[in-house]
Amino acid sequence: RVVIIGSSFIGMEVAATLRRRGCEVTVCGKDAVPFQKVLGRRLGEALRAFFESKGVLFMAGVALAEIHGGNDGGEVVLTCGRRLPCDALVVGVGTAPNAEFVHGATKAADGSLLADEHLCTSAPGLFAAGDVVTYQSQRKKEQRSEHWDVAMSQGRVAARNMLGHQQCFEATPFFWTSVFG
Repeated sequence: RVVIIGSSFIGMEVAATLRRRGCEVTVCGKDAVPFQKVLGRRLGEALRAFFESKGVLFMAGVALAEIHGGNDGGEVVLTCGRRLPCDALVVGVGTAPNAEFVHGATKAADGSLLADEHLCTSAPGLFAAGDVVTYQSQRKKEQRSEHWDVAMSQGRVAARNMLGHQQCFEATPFFWTSVFG
């Protein structure tokens, strides 16, 4: 019996792997459907149905409140008050940007640094890349990605712009996975 907190890529990949190995898996997430923030509700609903067809259970609109454990297993208590017995707990809830040490640059509500399409912040000469930056996308939409490939691509663009170029960060963030494959 495994409880997974988090219904995005890490949580869902772990759920698929453990289910294929015969574990009872319950995924608990704050969103109504898995992958909702990155793929949207409609695709999230389809993926939830697919995972449920493989035997994964879901609890939506909940978060972890307490963890209790012992030699004979444990249980988690969710914010809704429900208790789930488990033998293992996996927490895959993403990252939180840490830019508290940066002064003089505008920050987004989540604490990340705001940057333009060139990855330049409001602080003169300060560029940002990776999990810590919310940047203007090609569609003039603010976006932040928690993926190693995006961080590497942004680092290259920021470095070029530090050298005087005016290159826009135009890469489309992507993820790939093979669940139940």
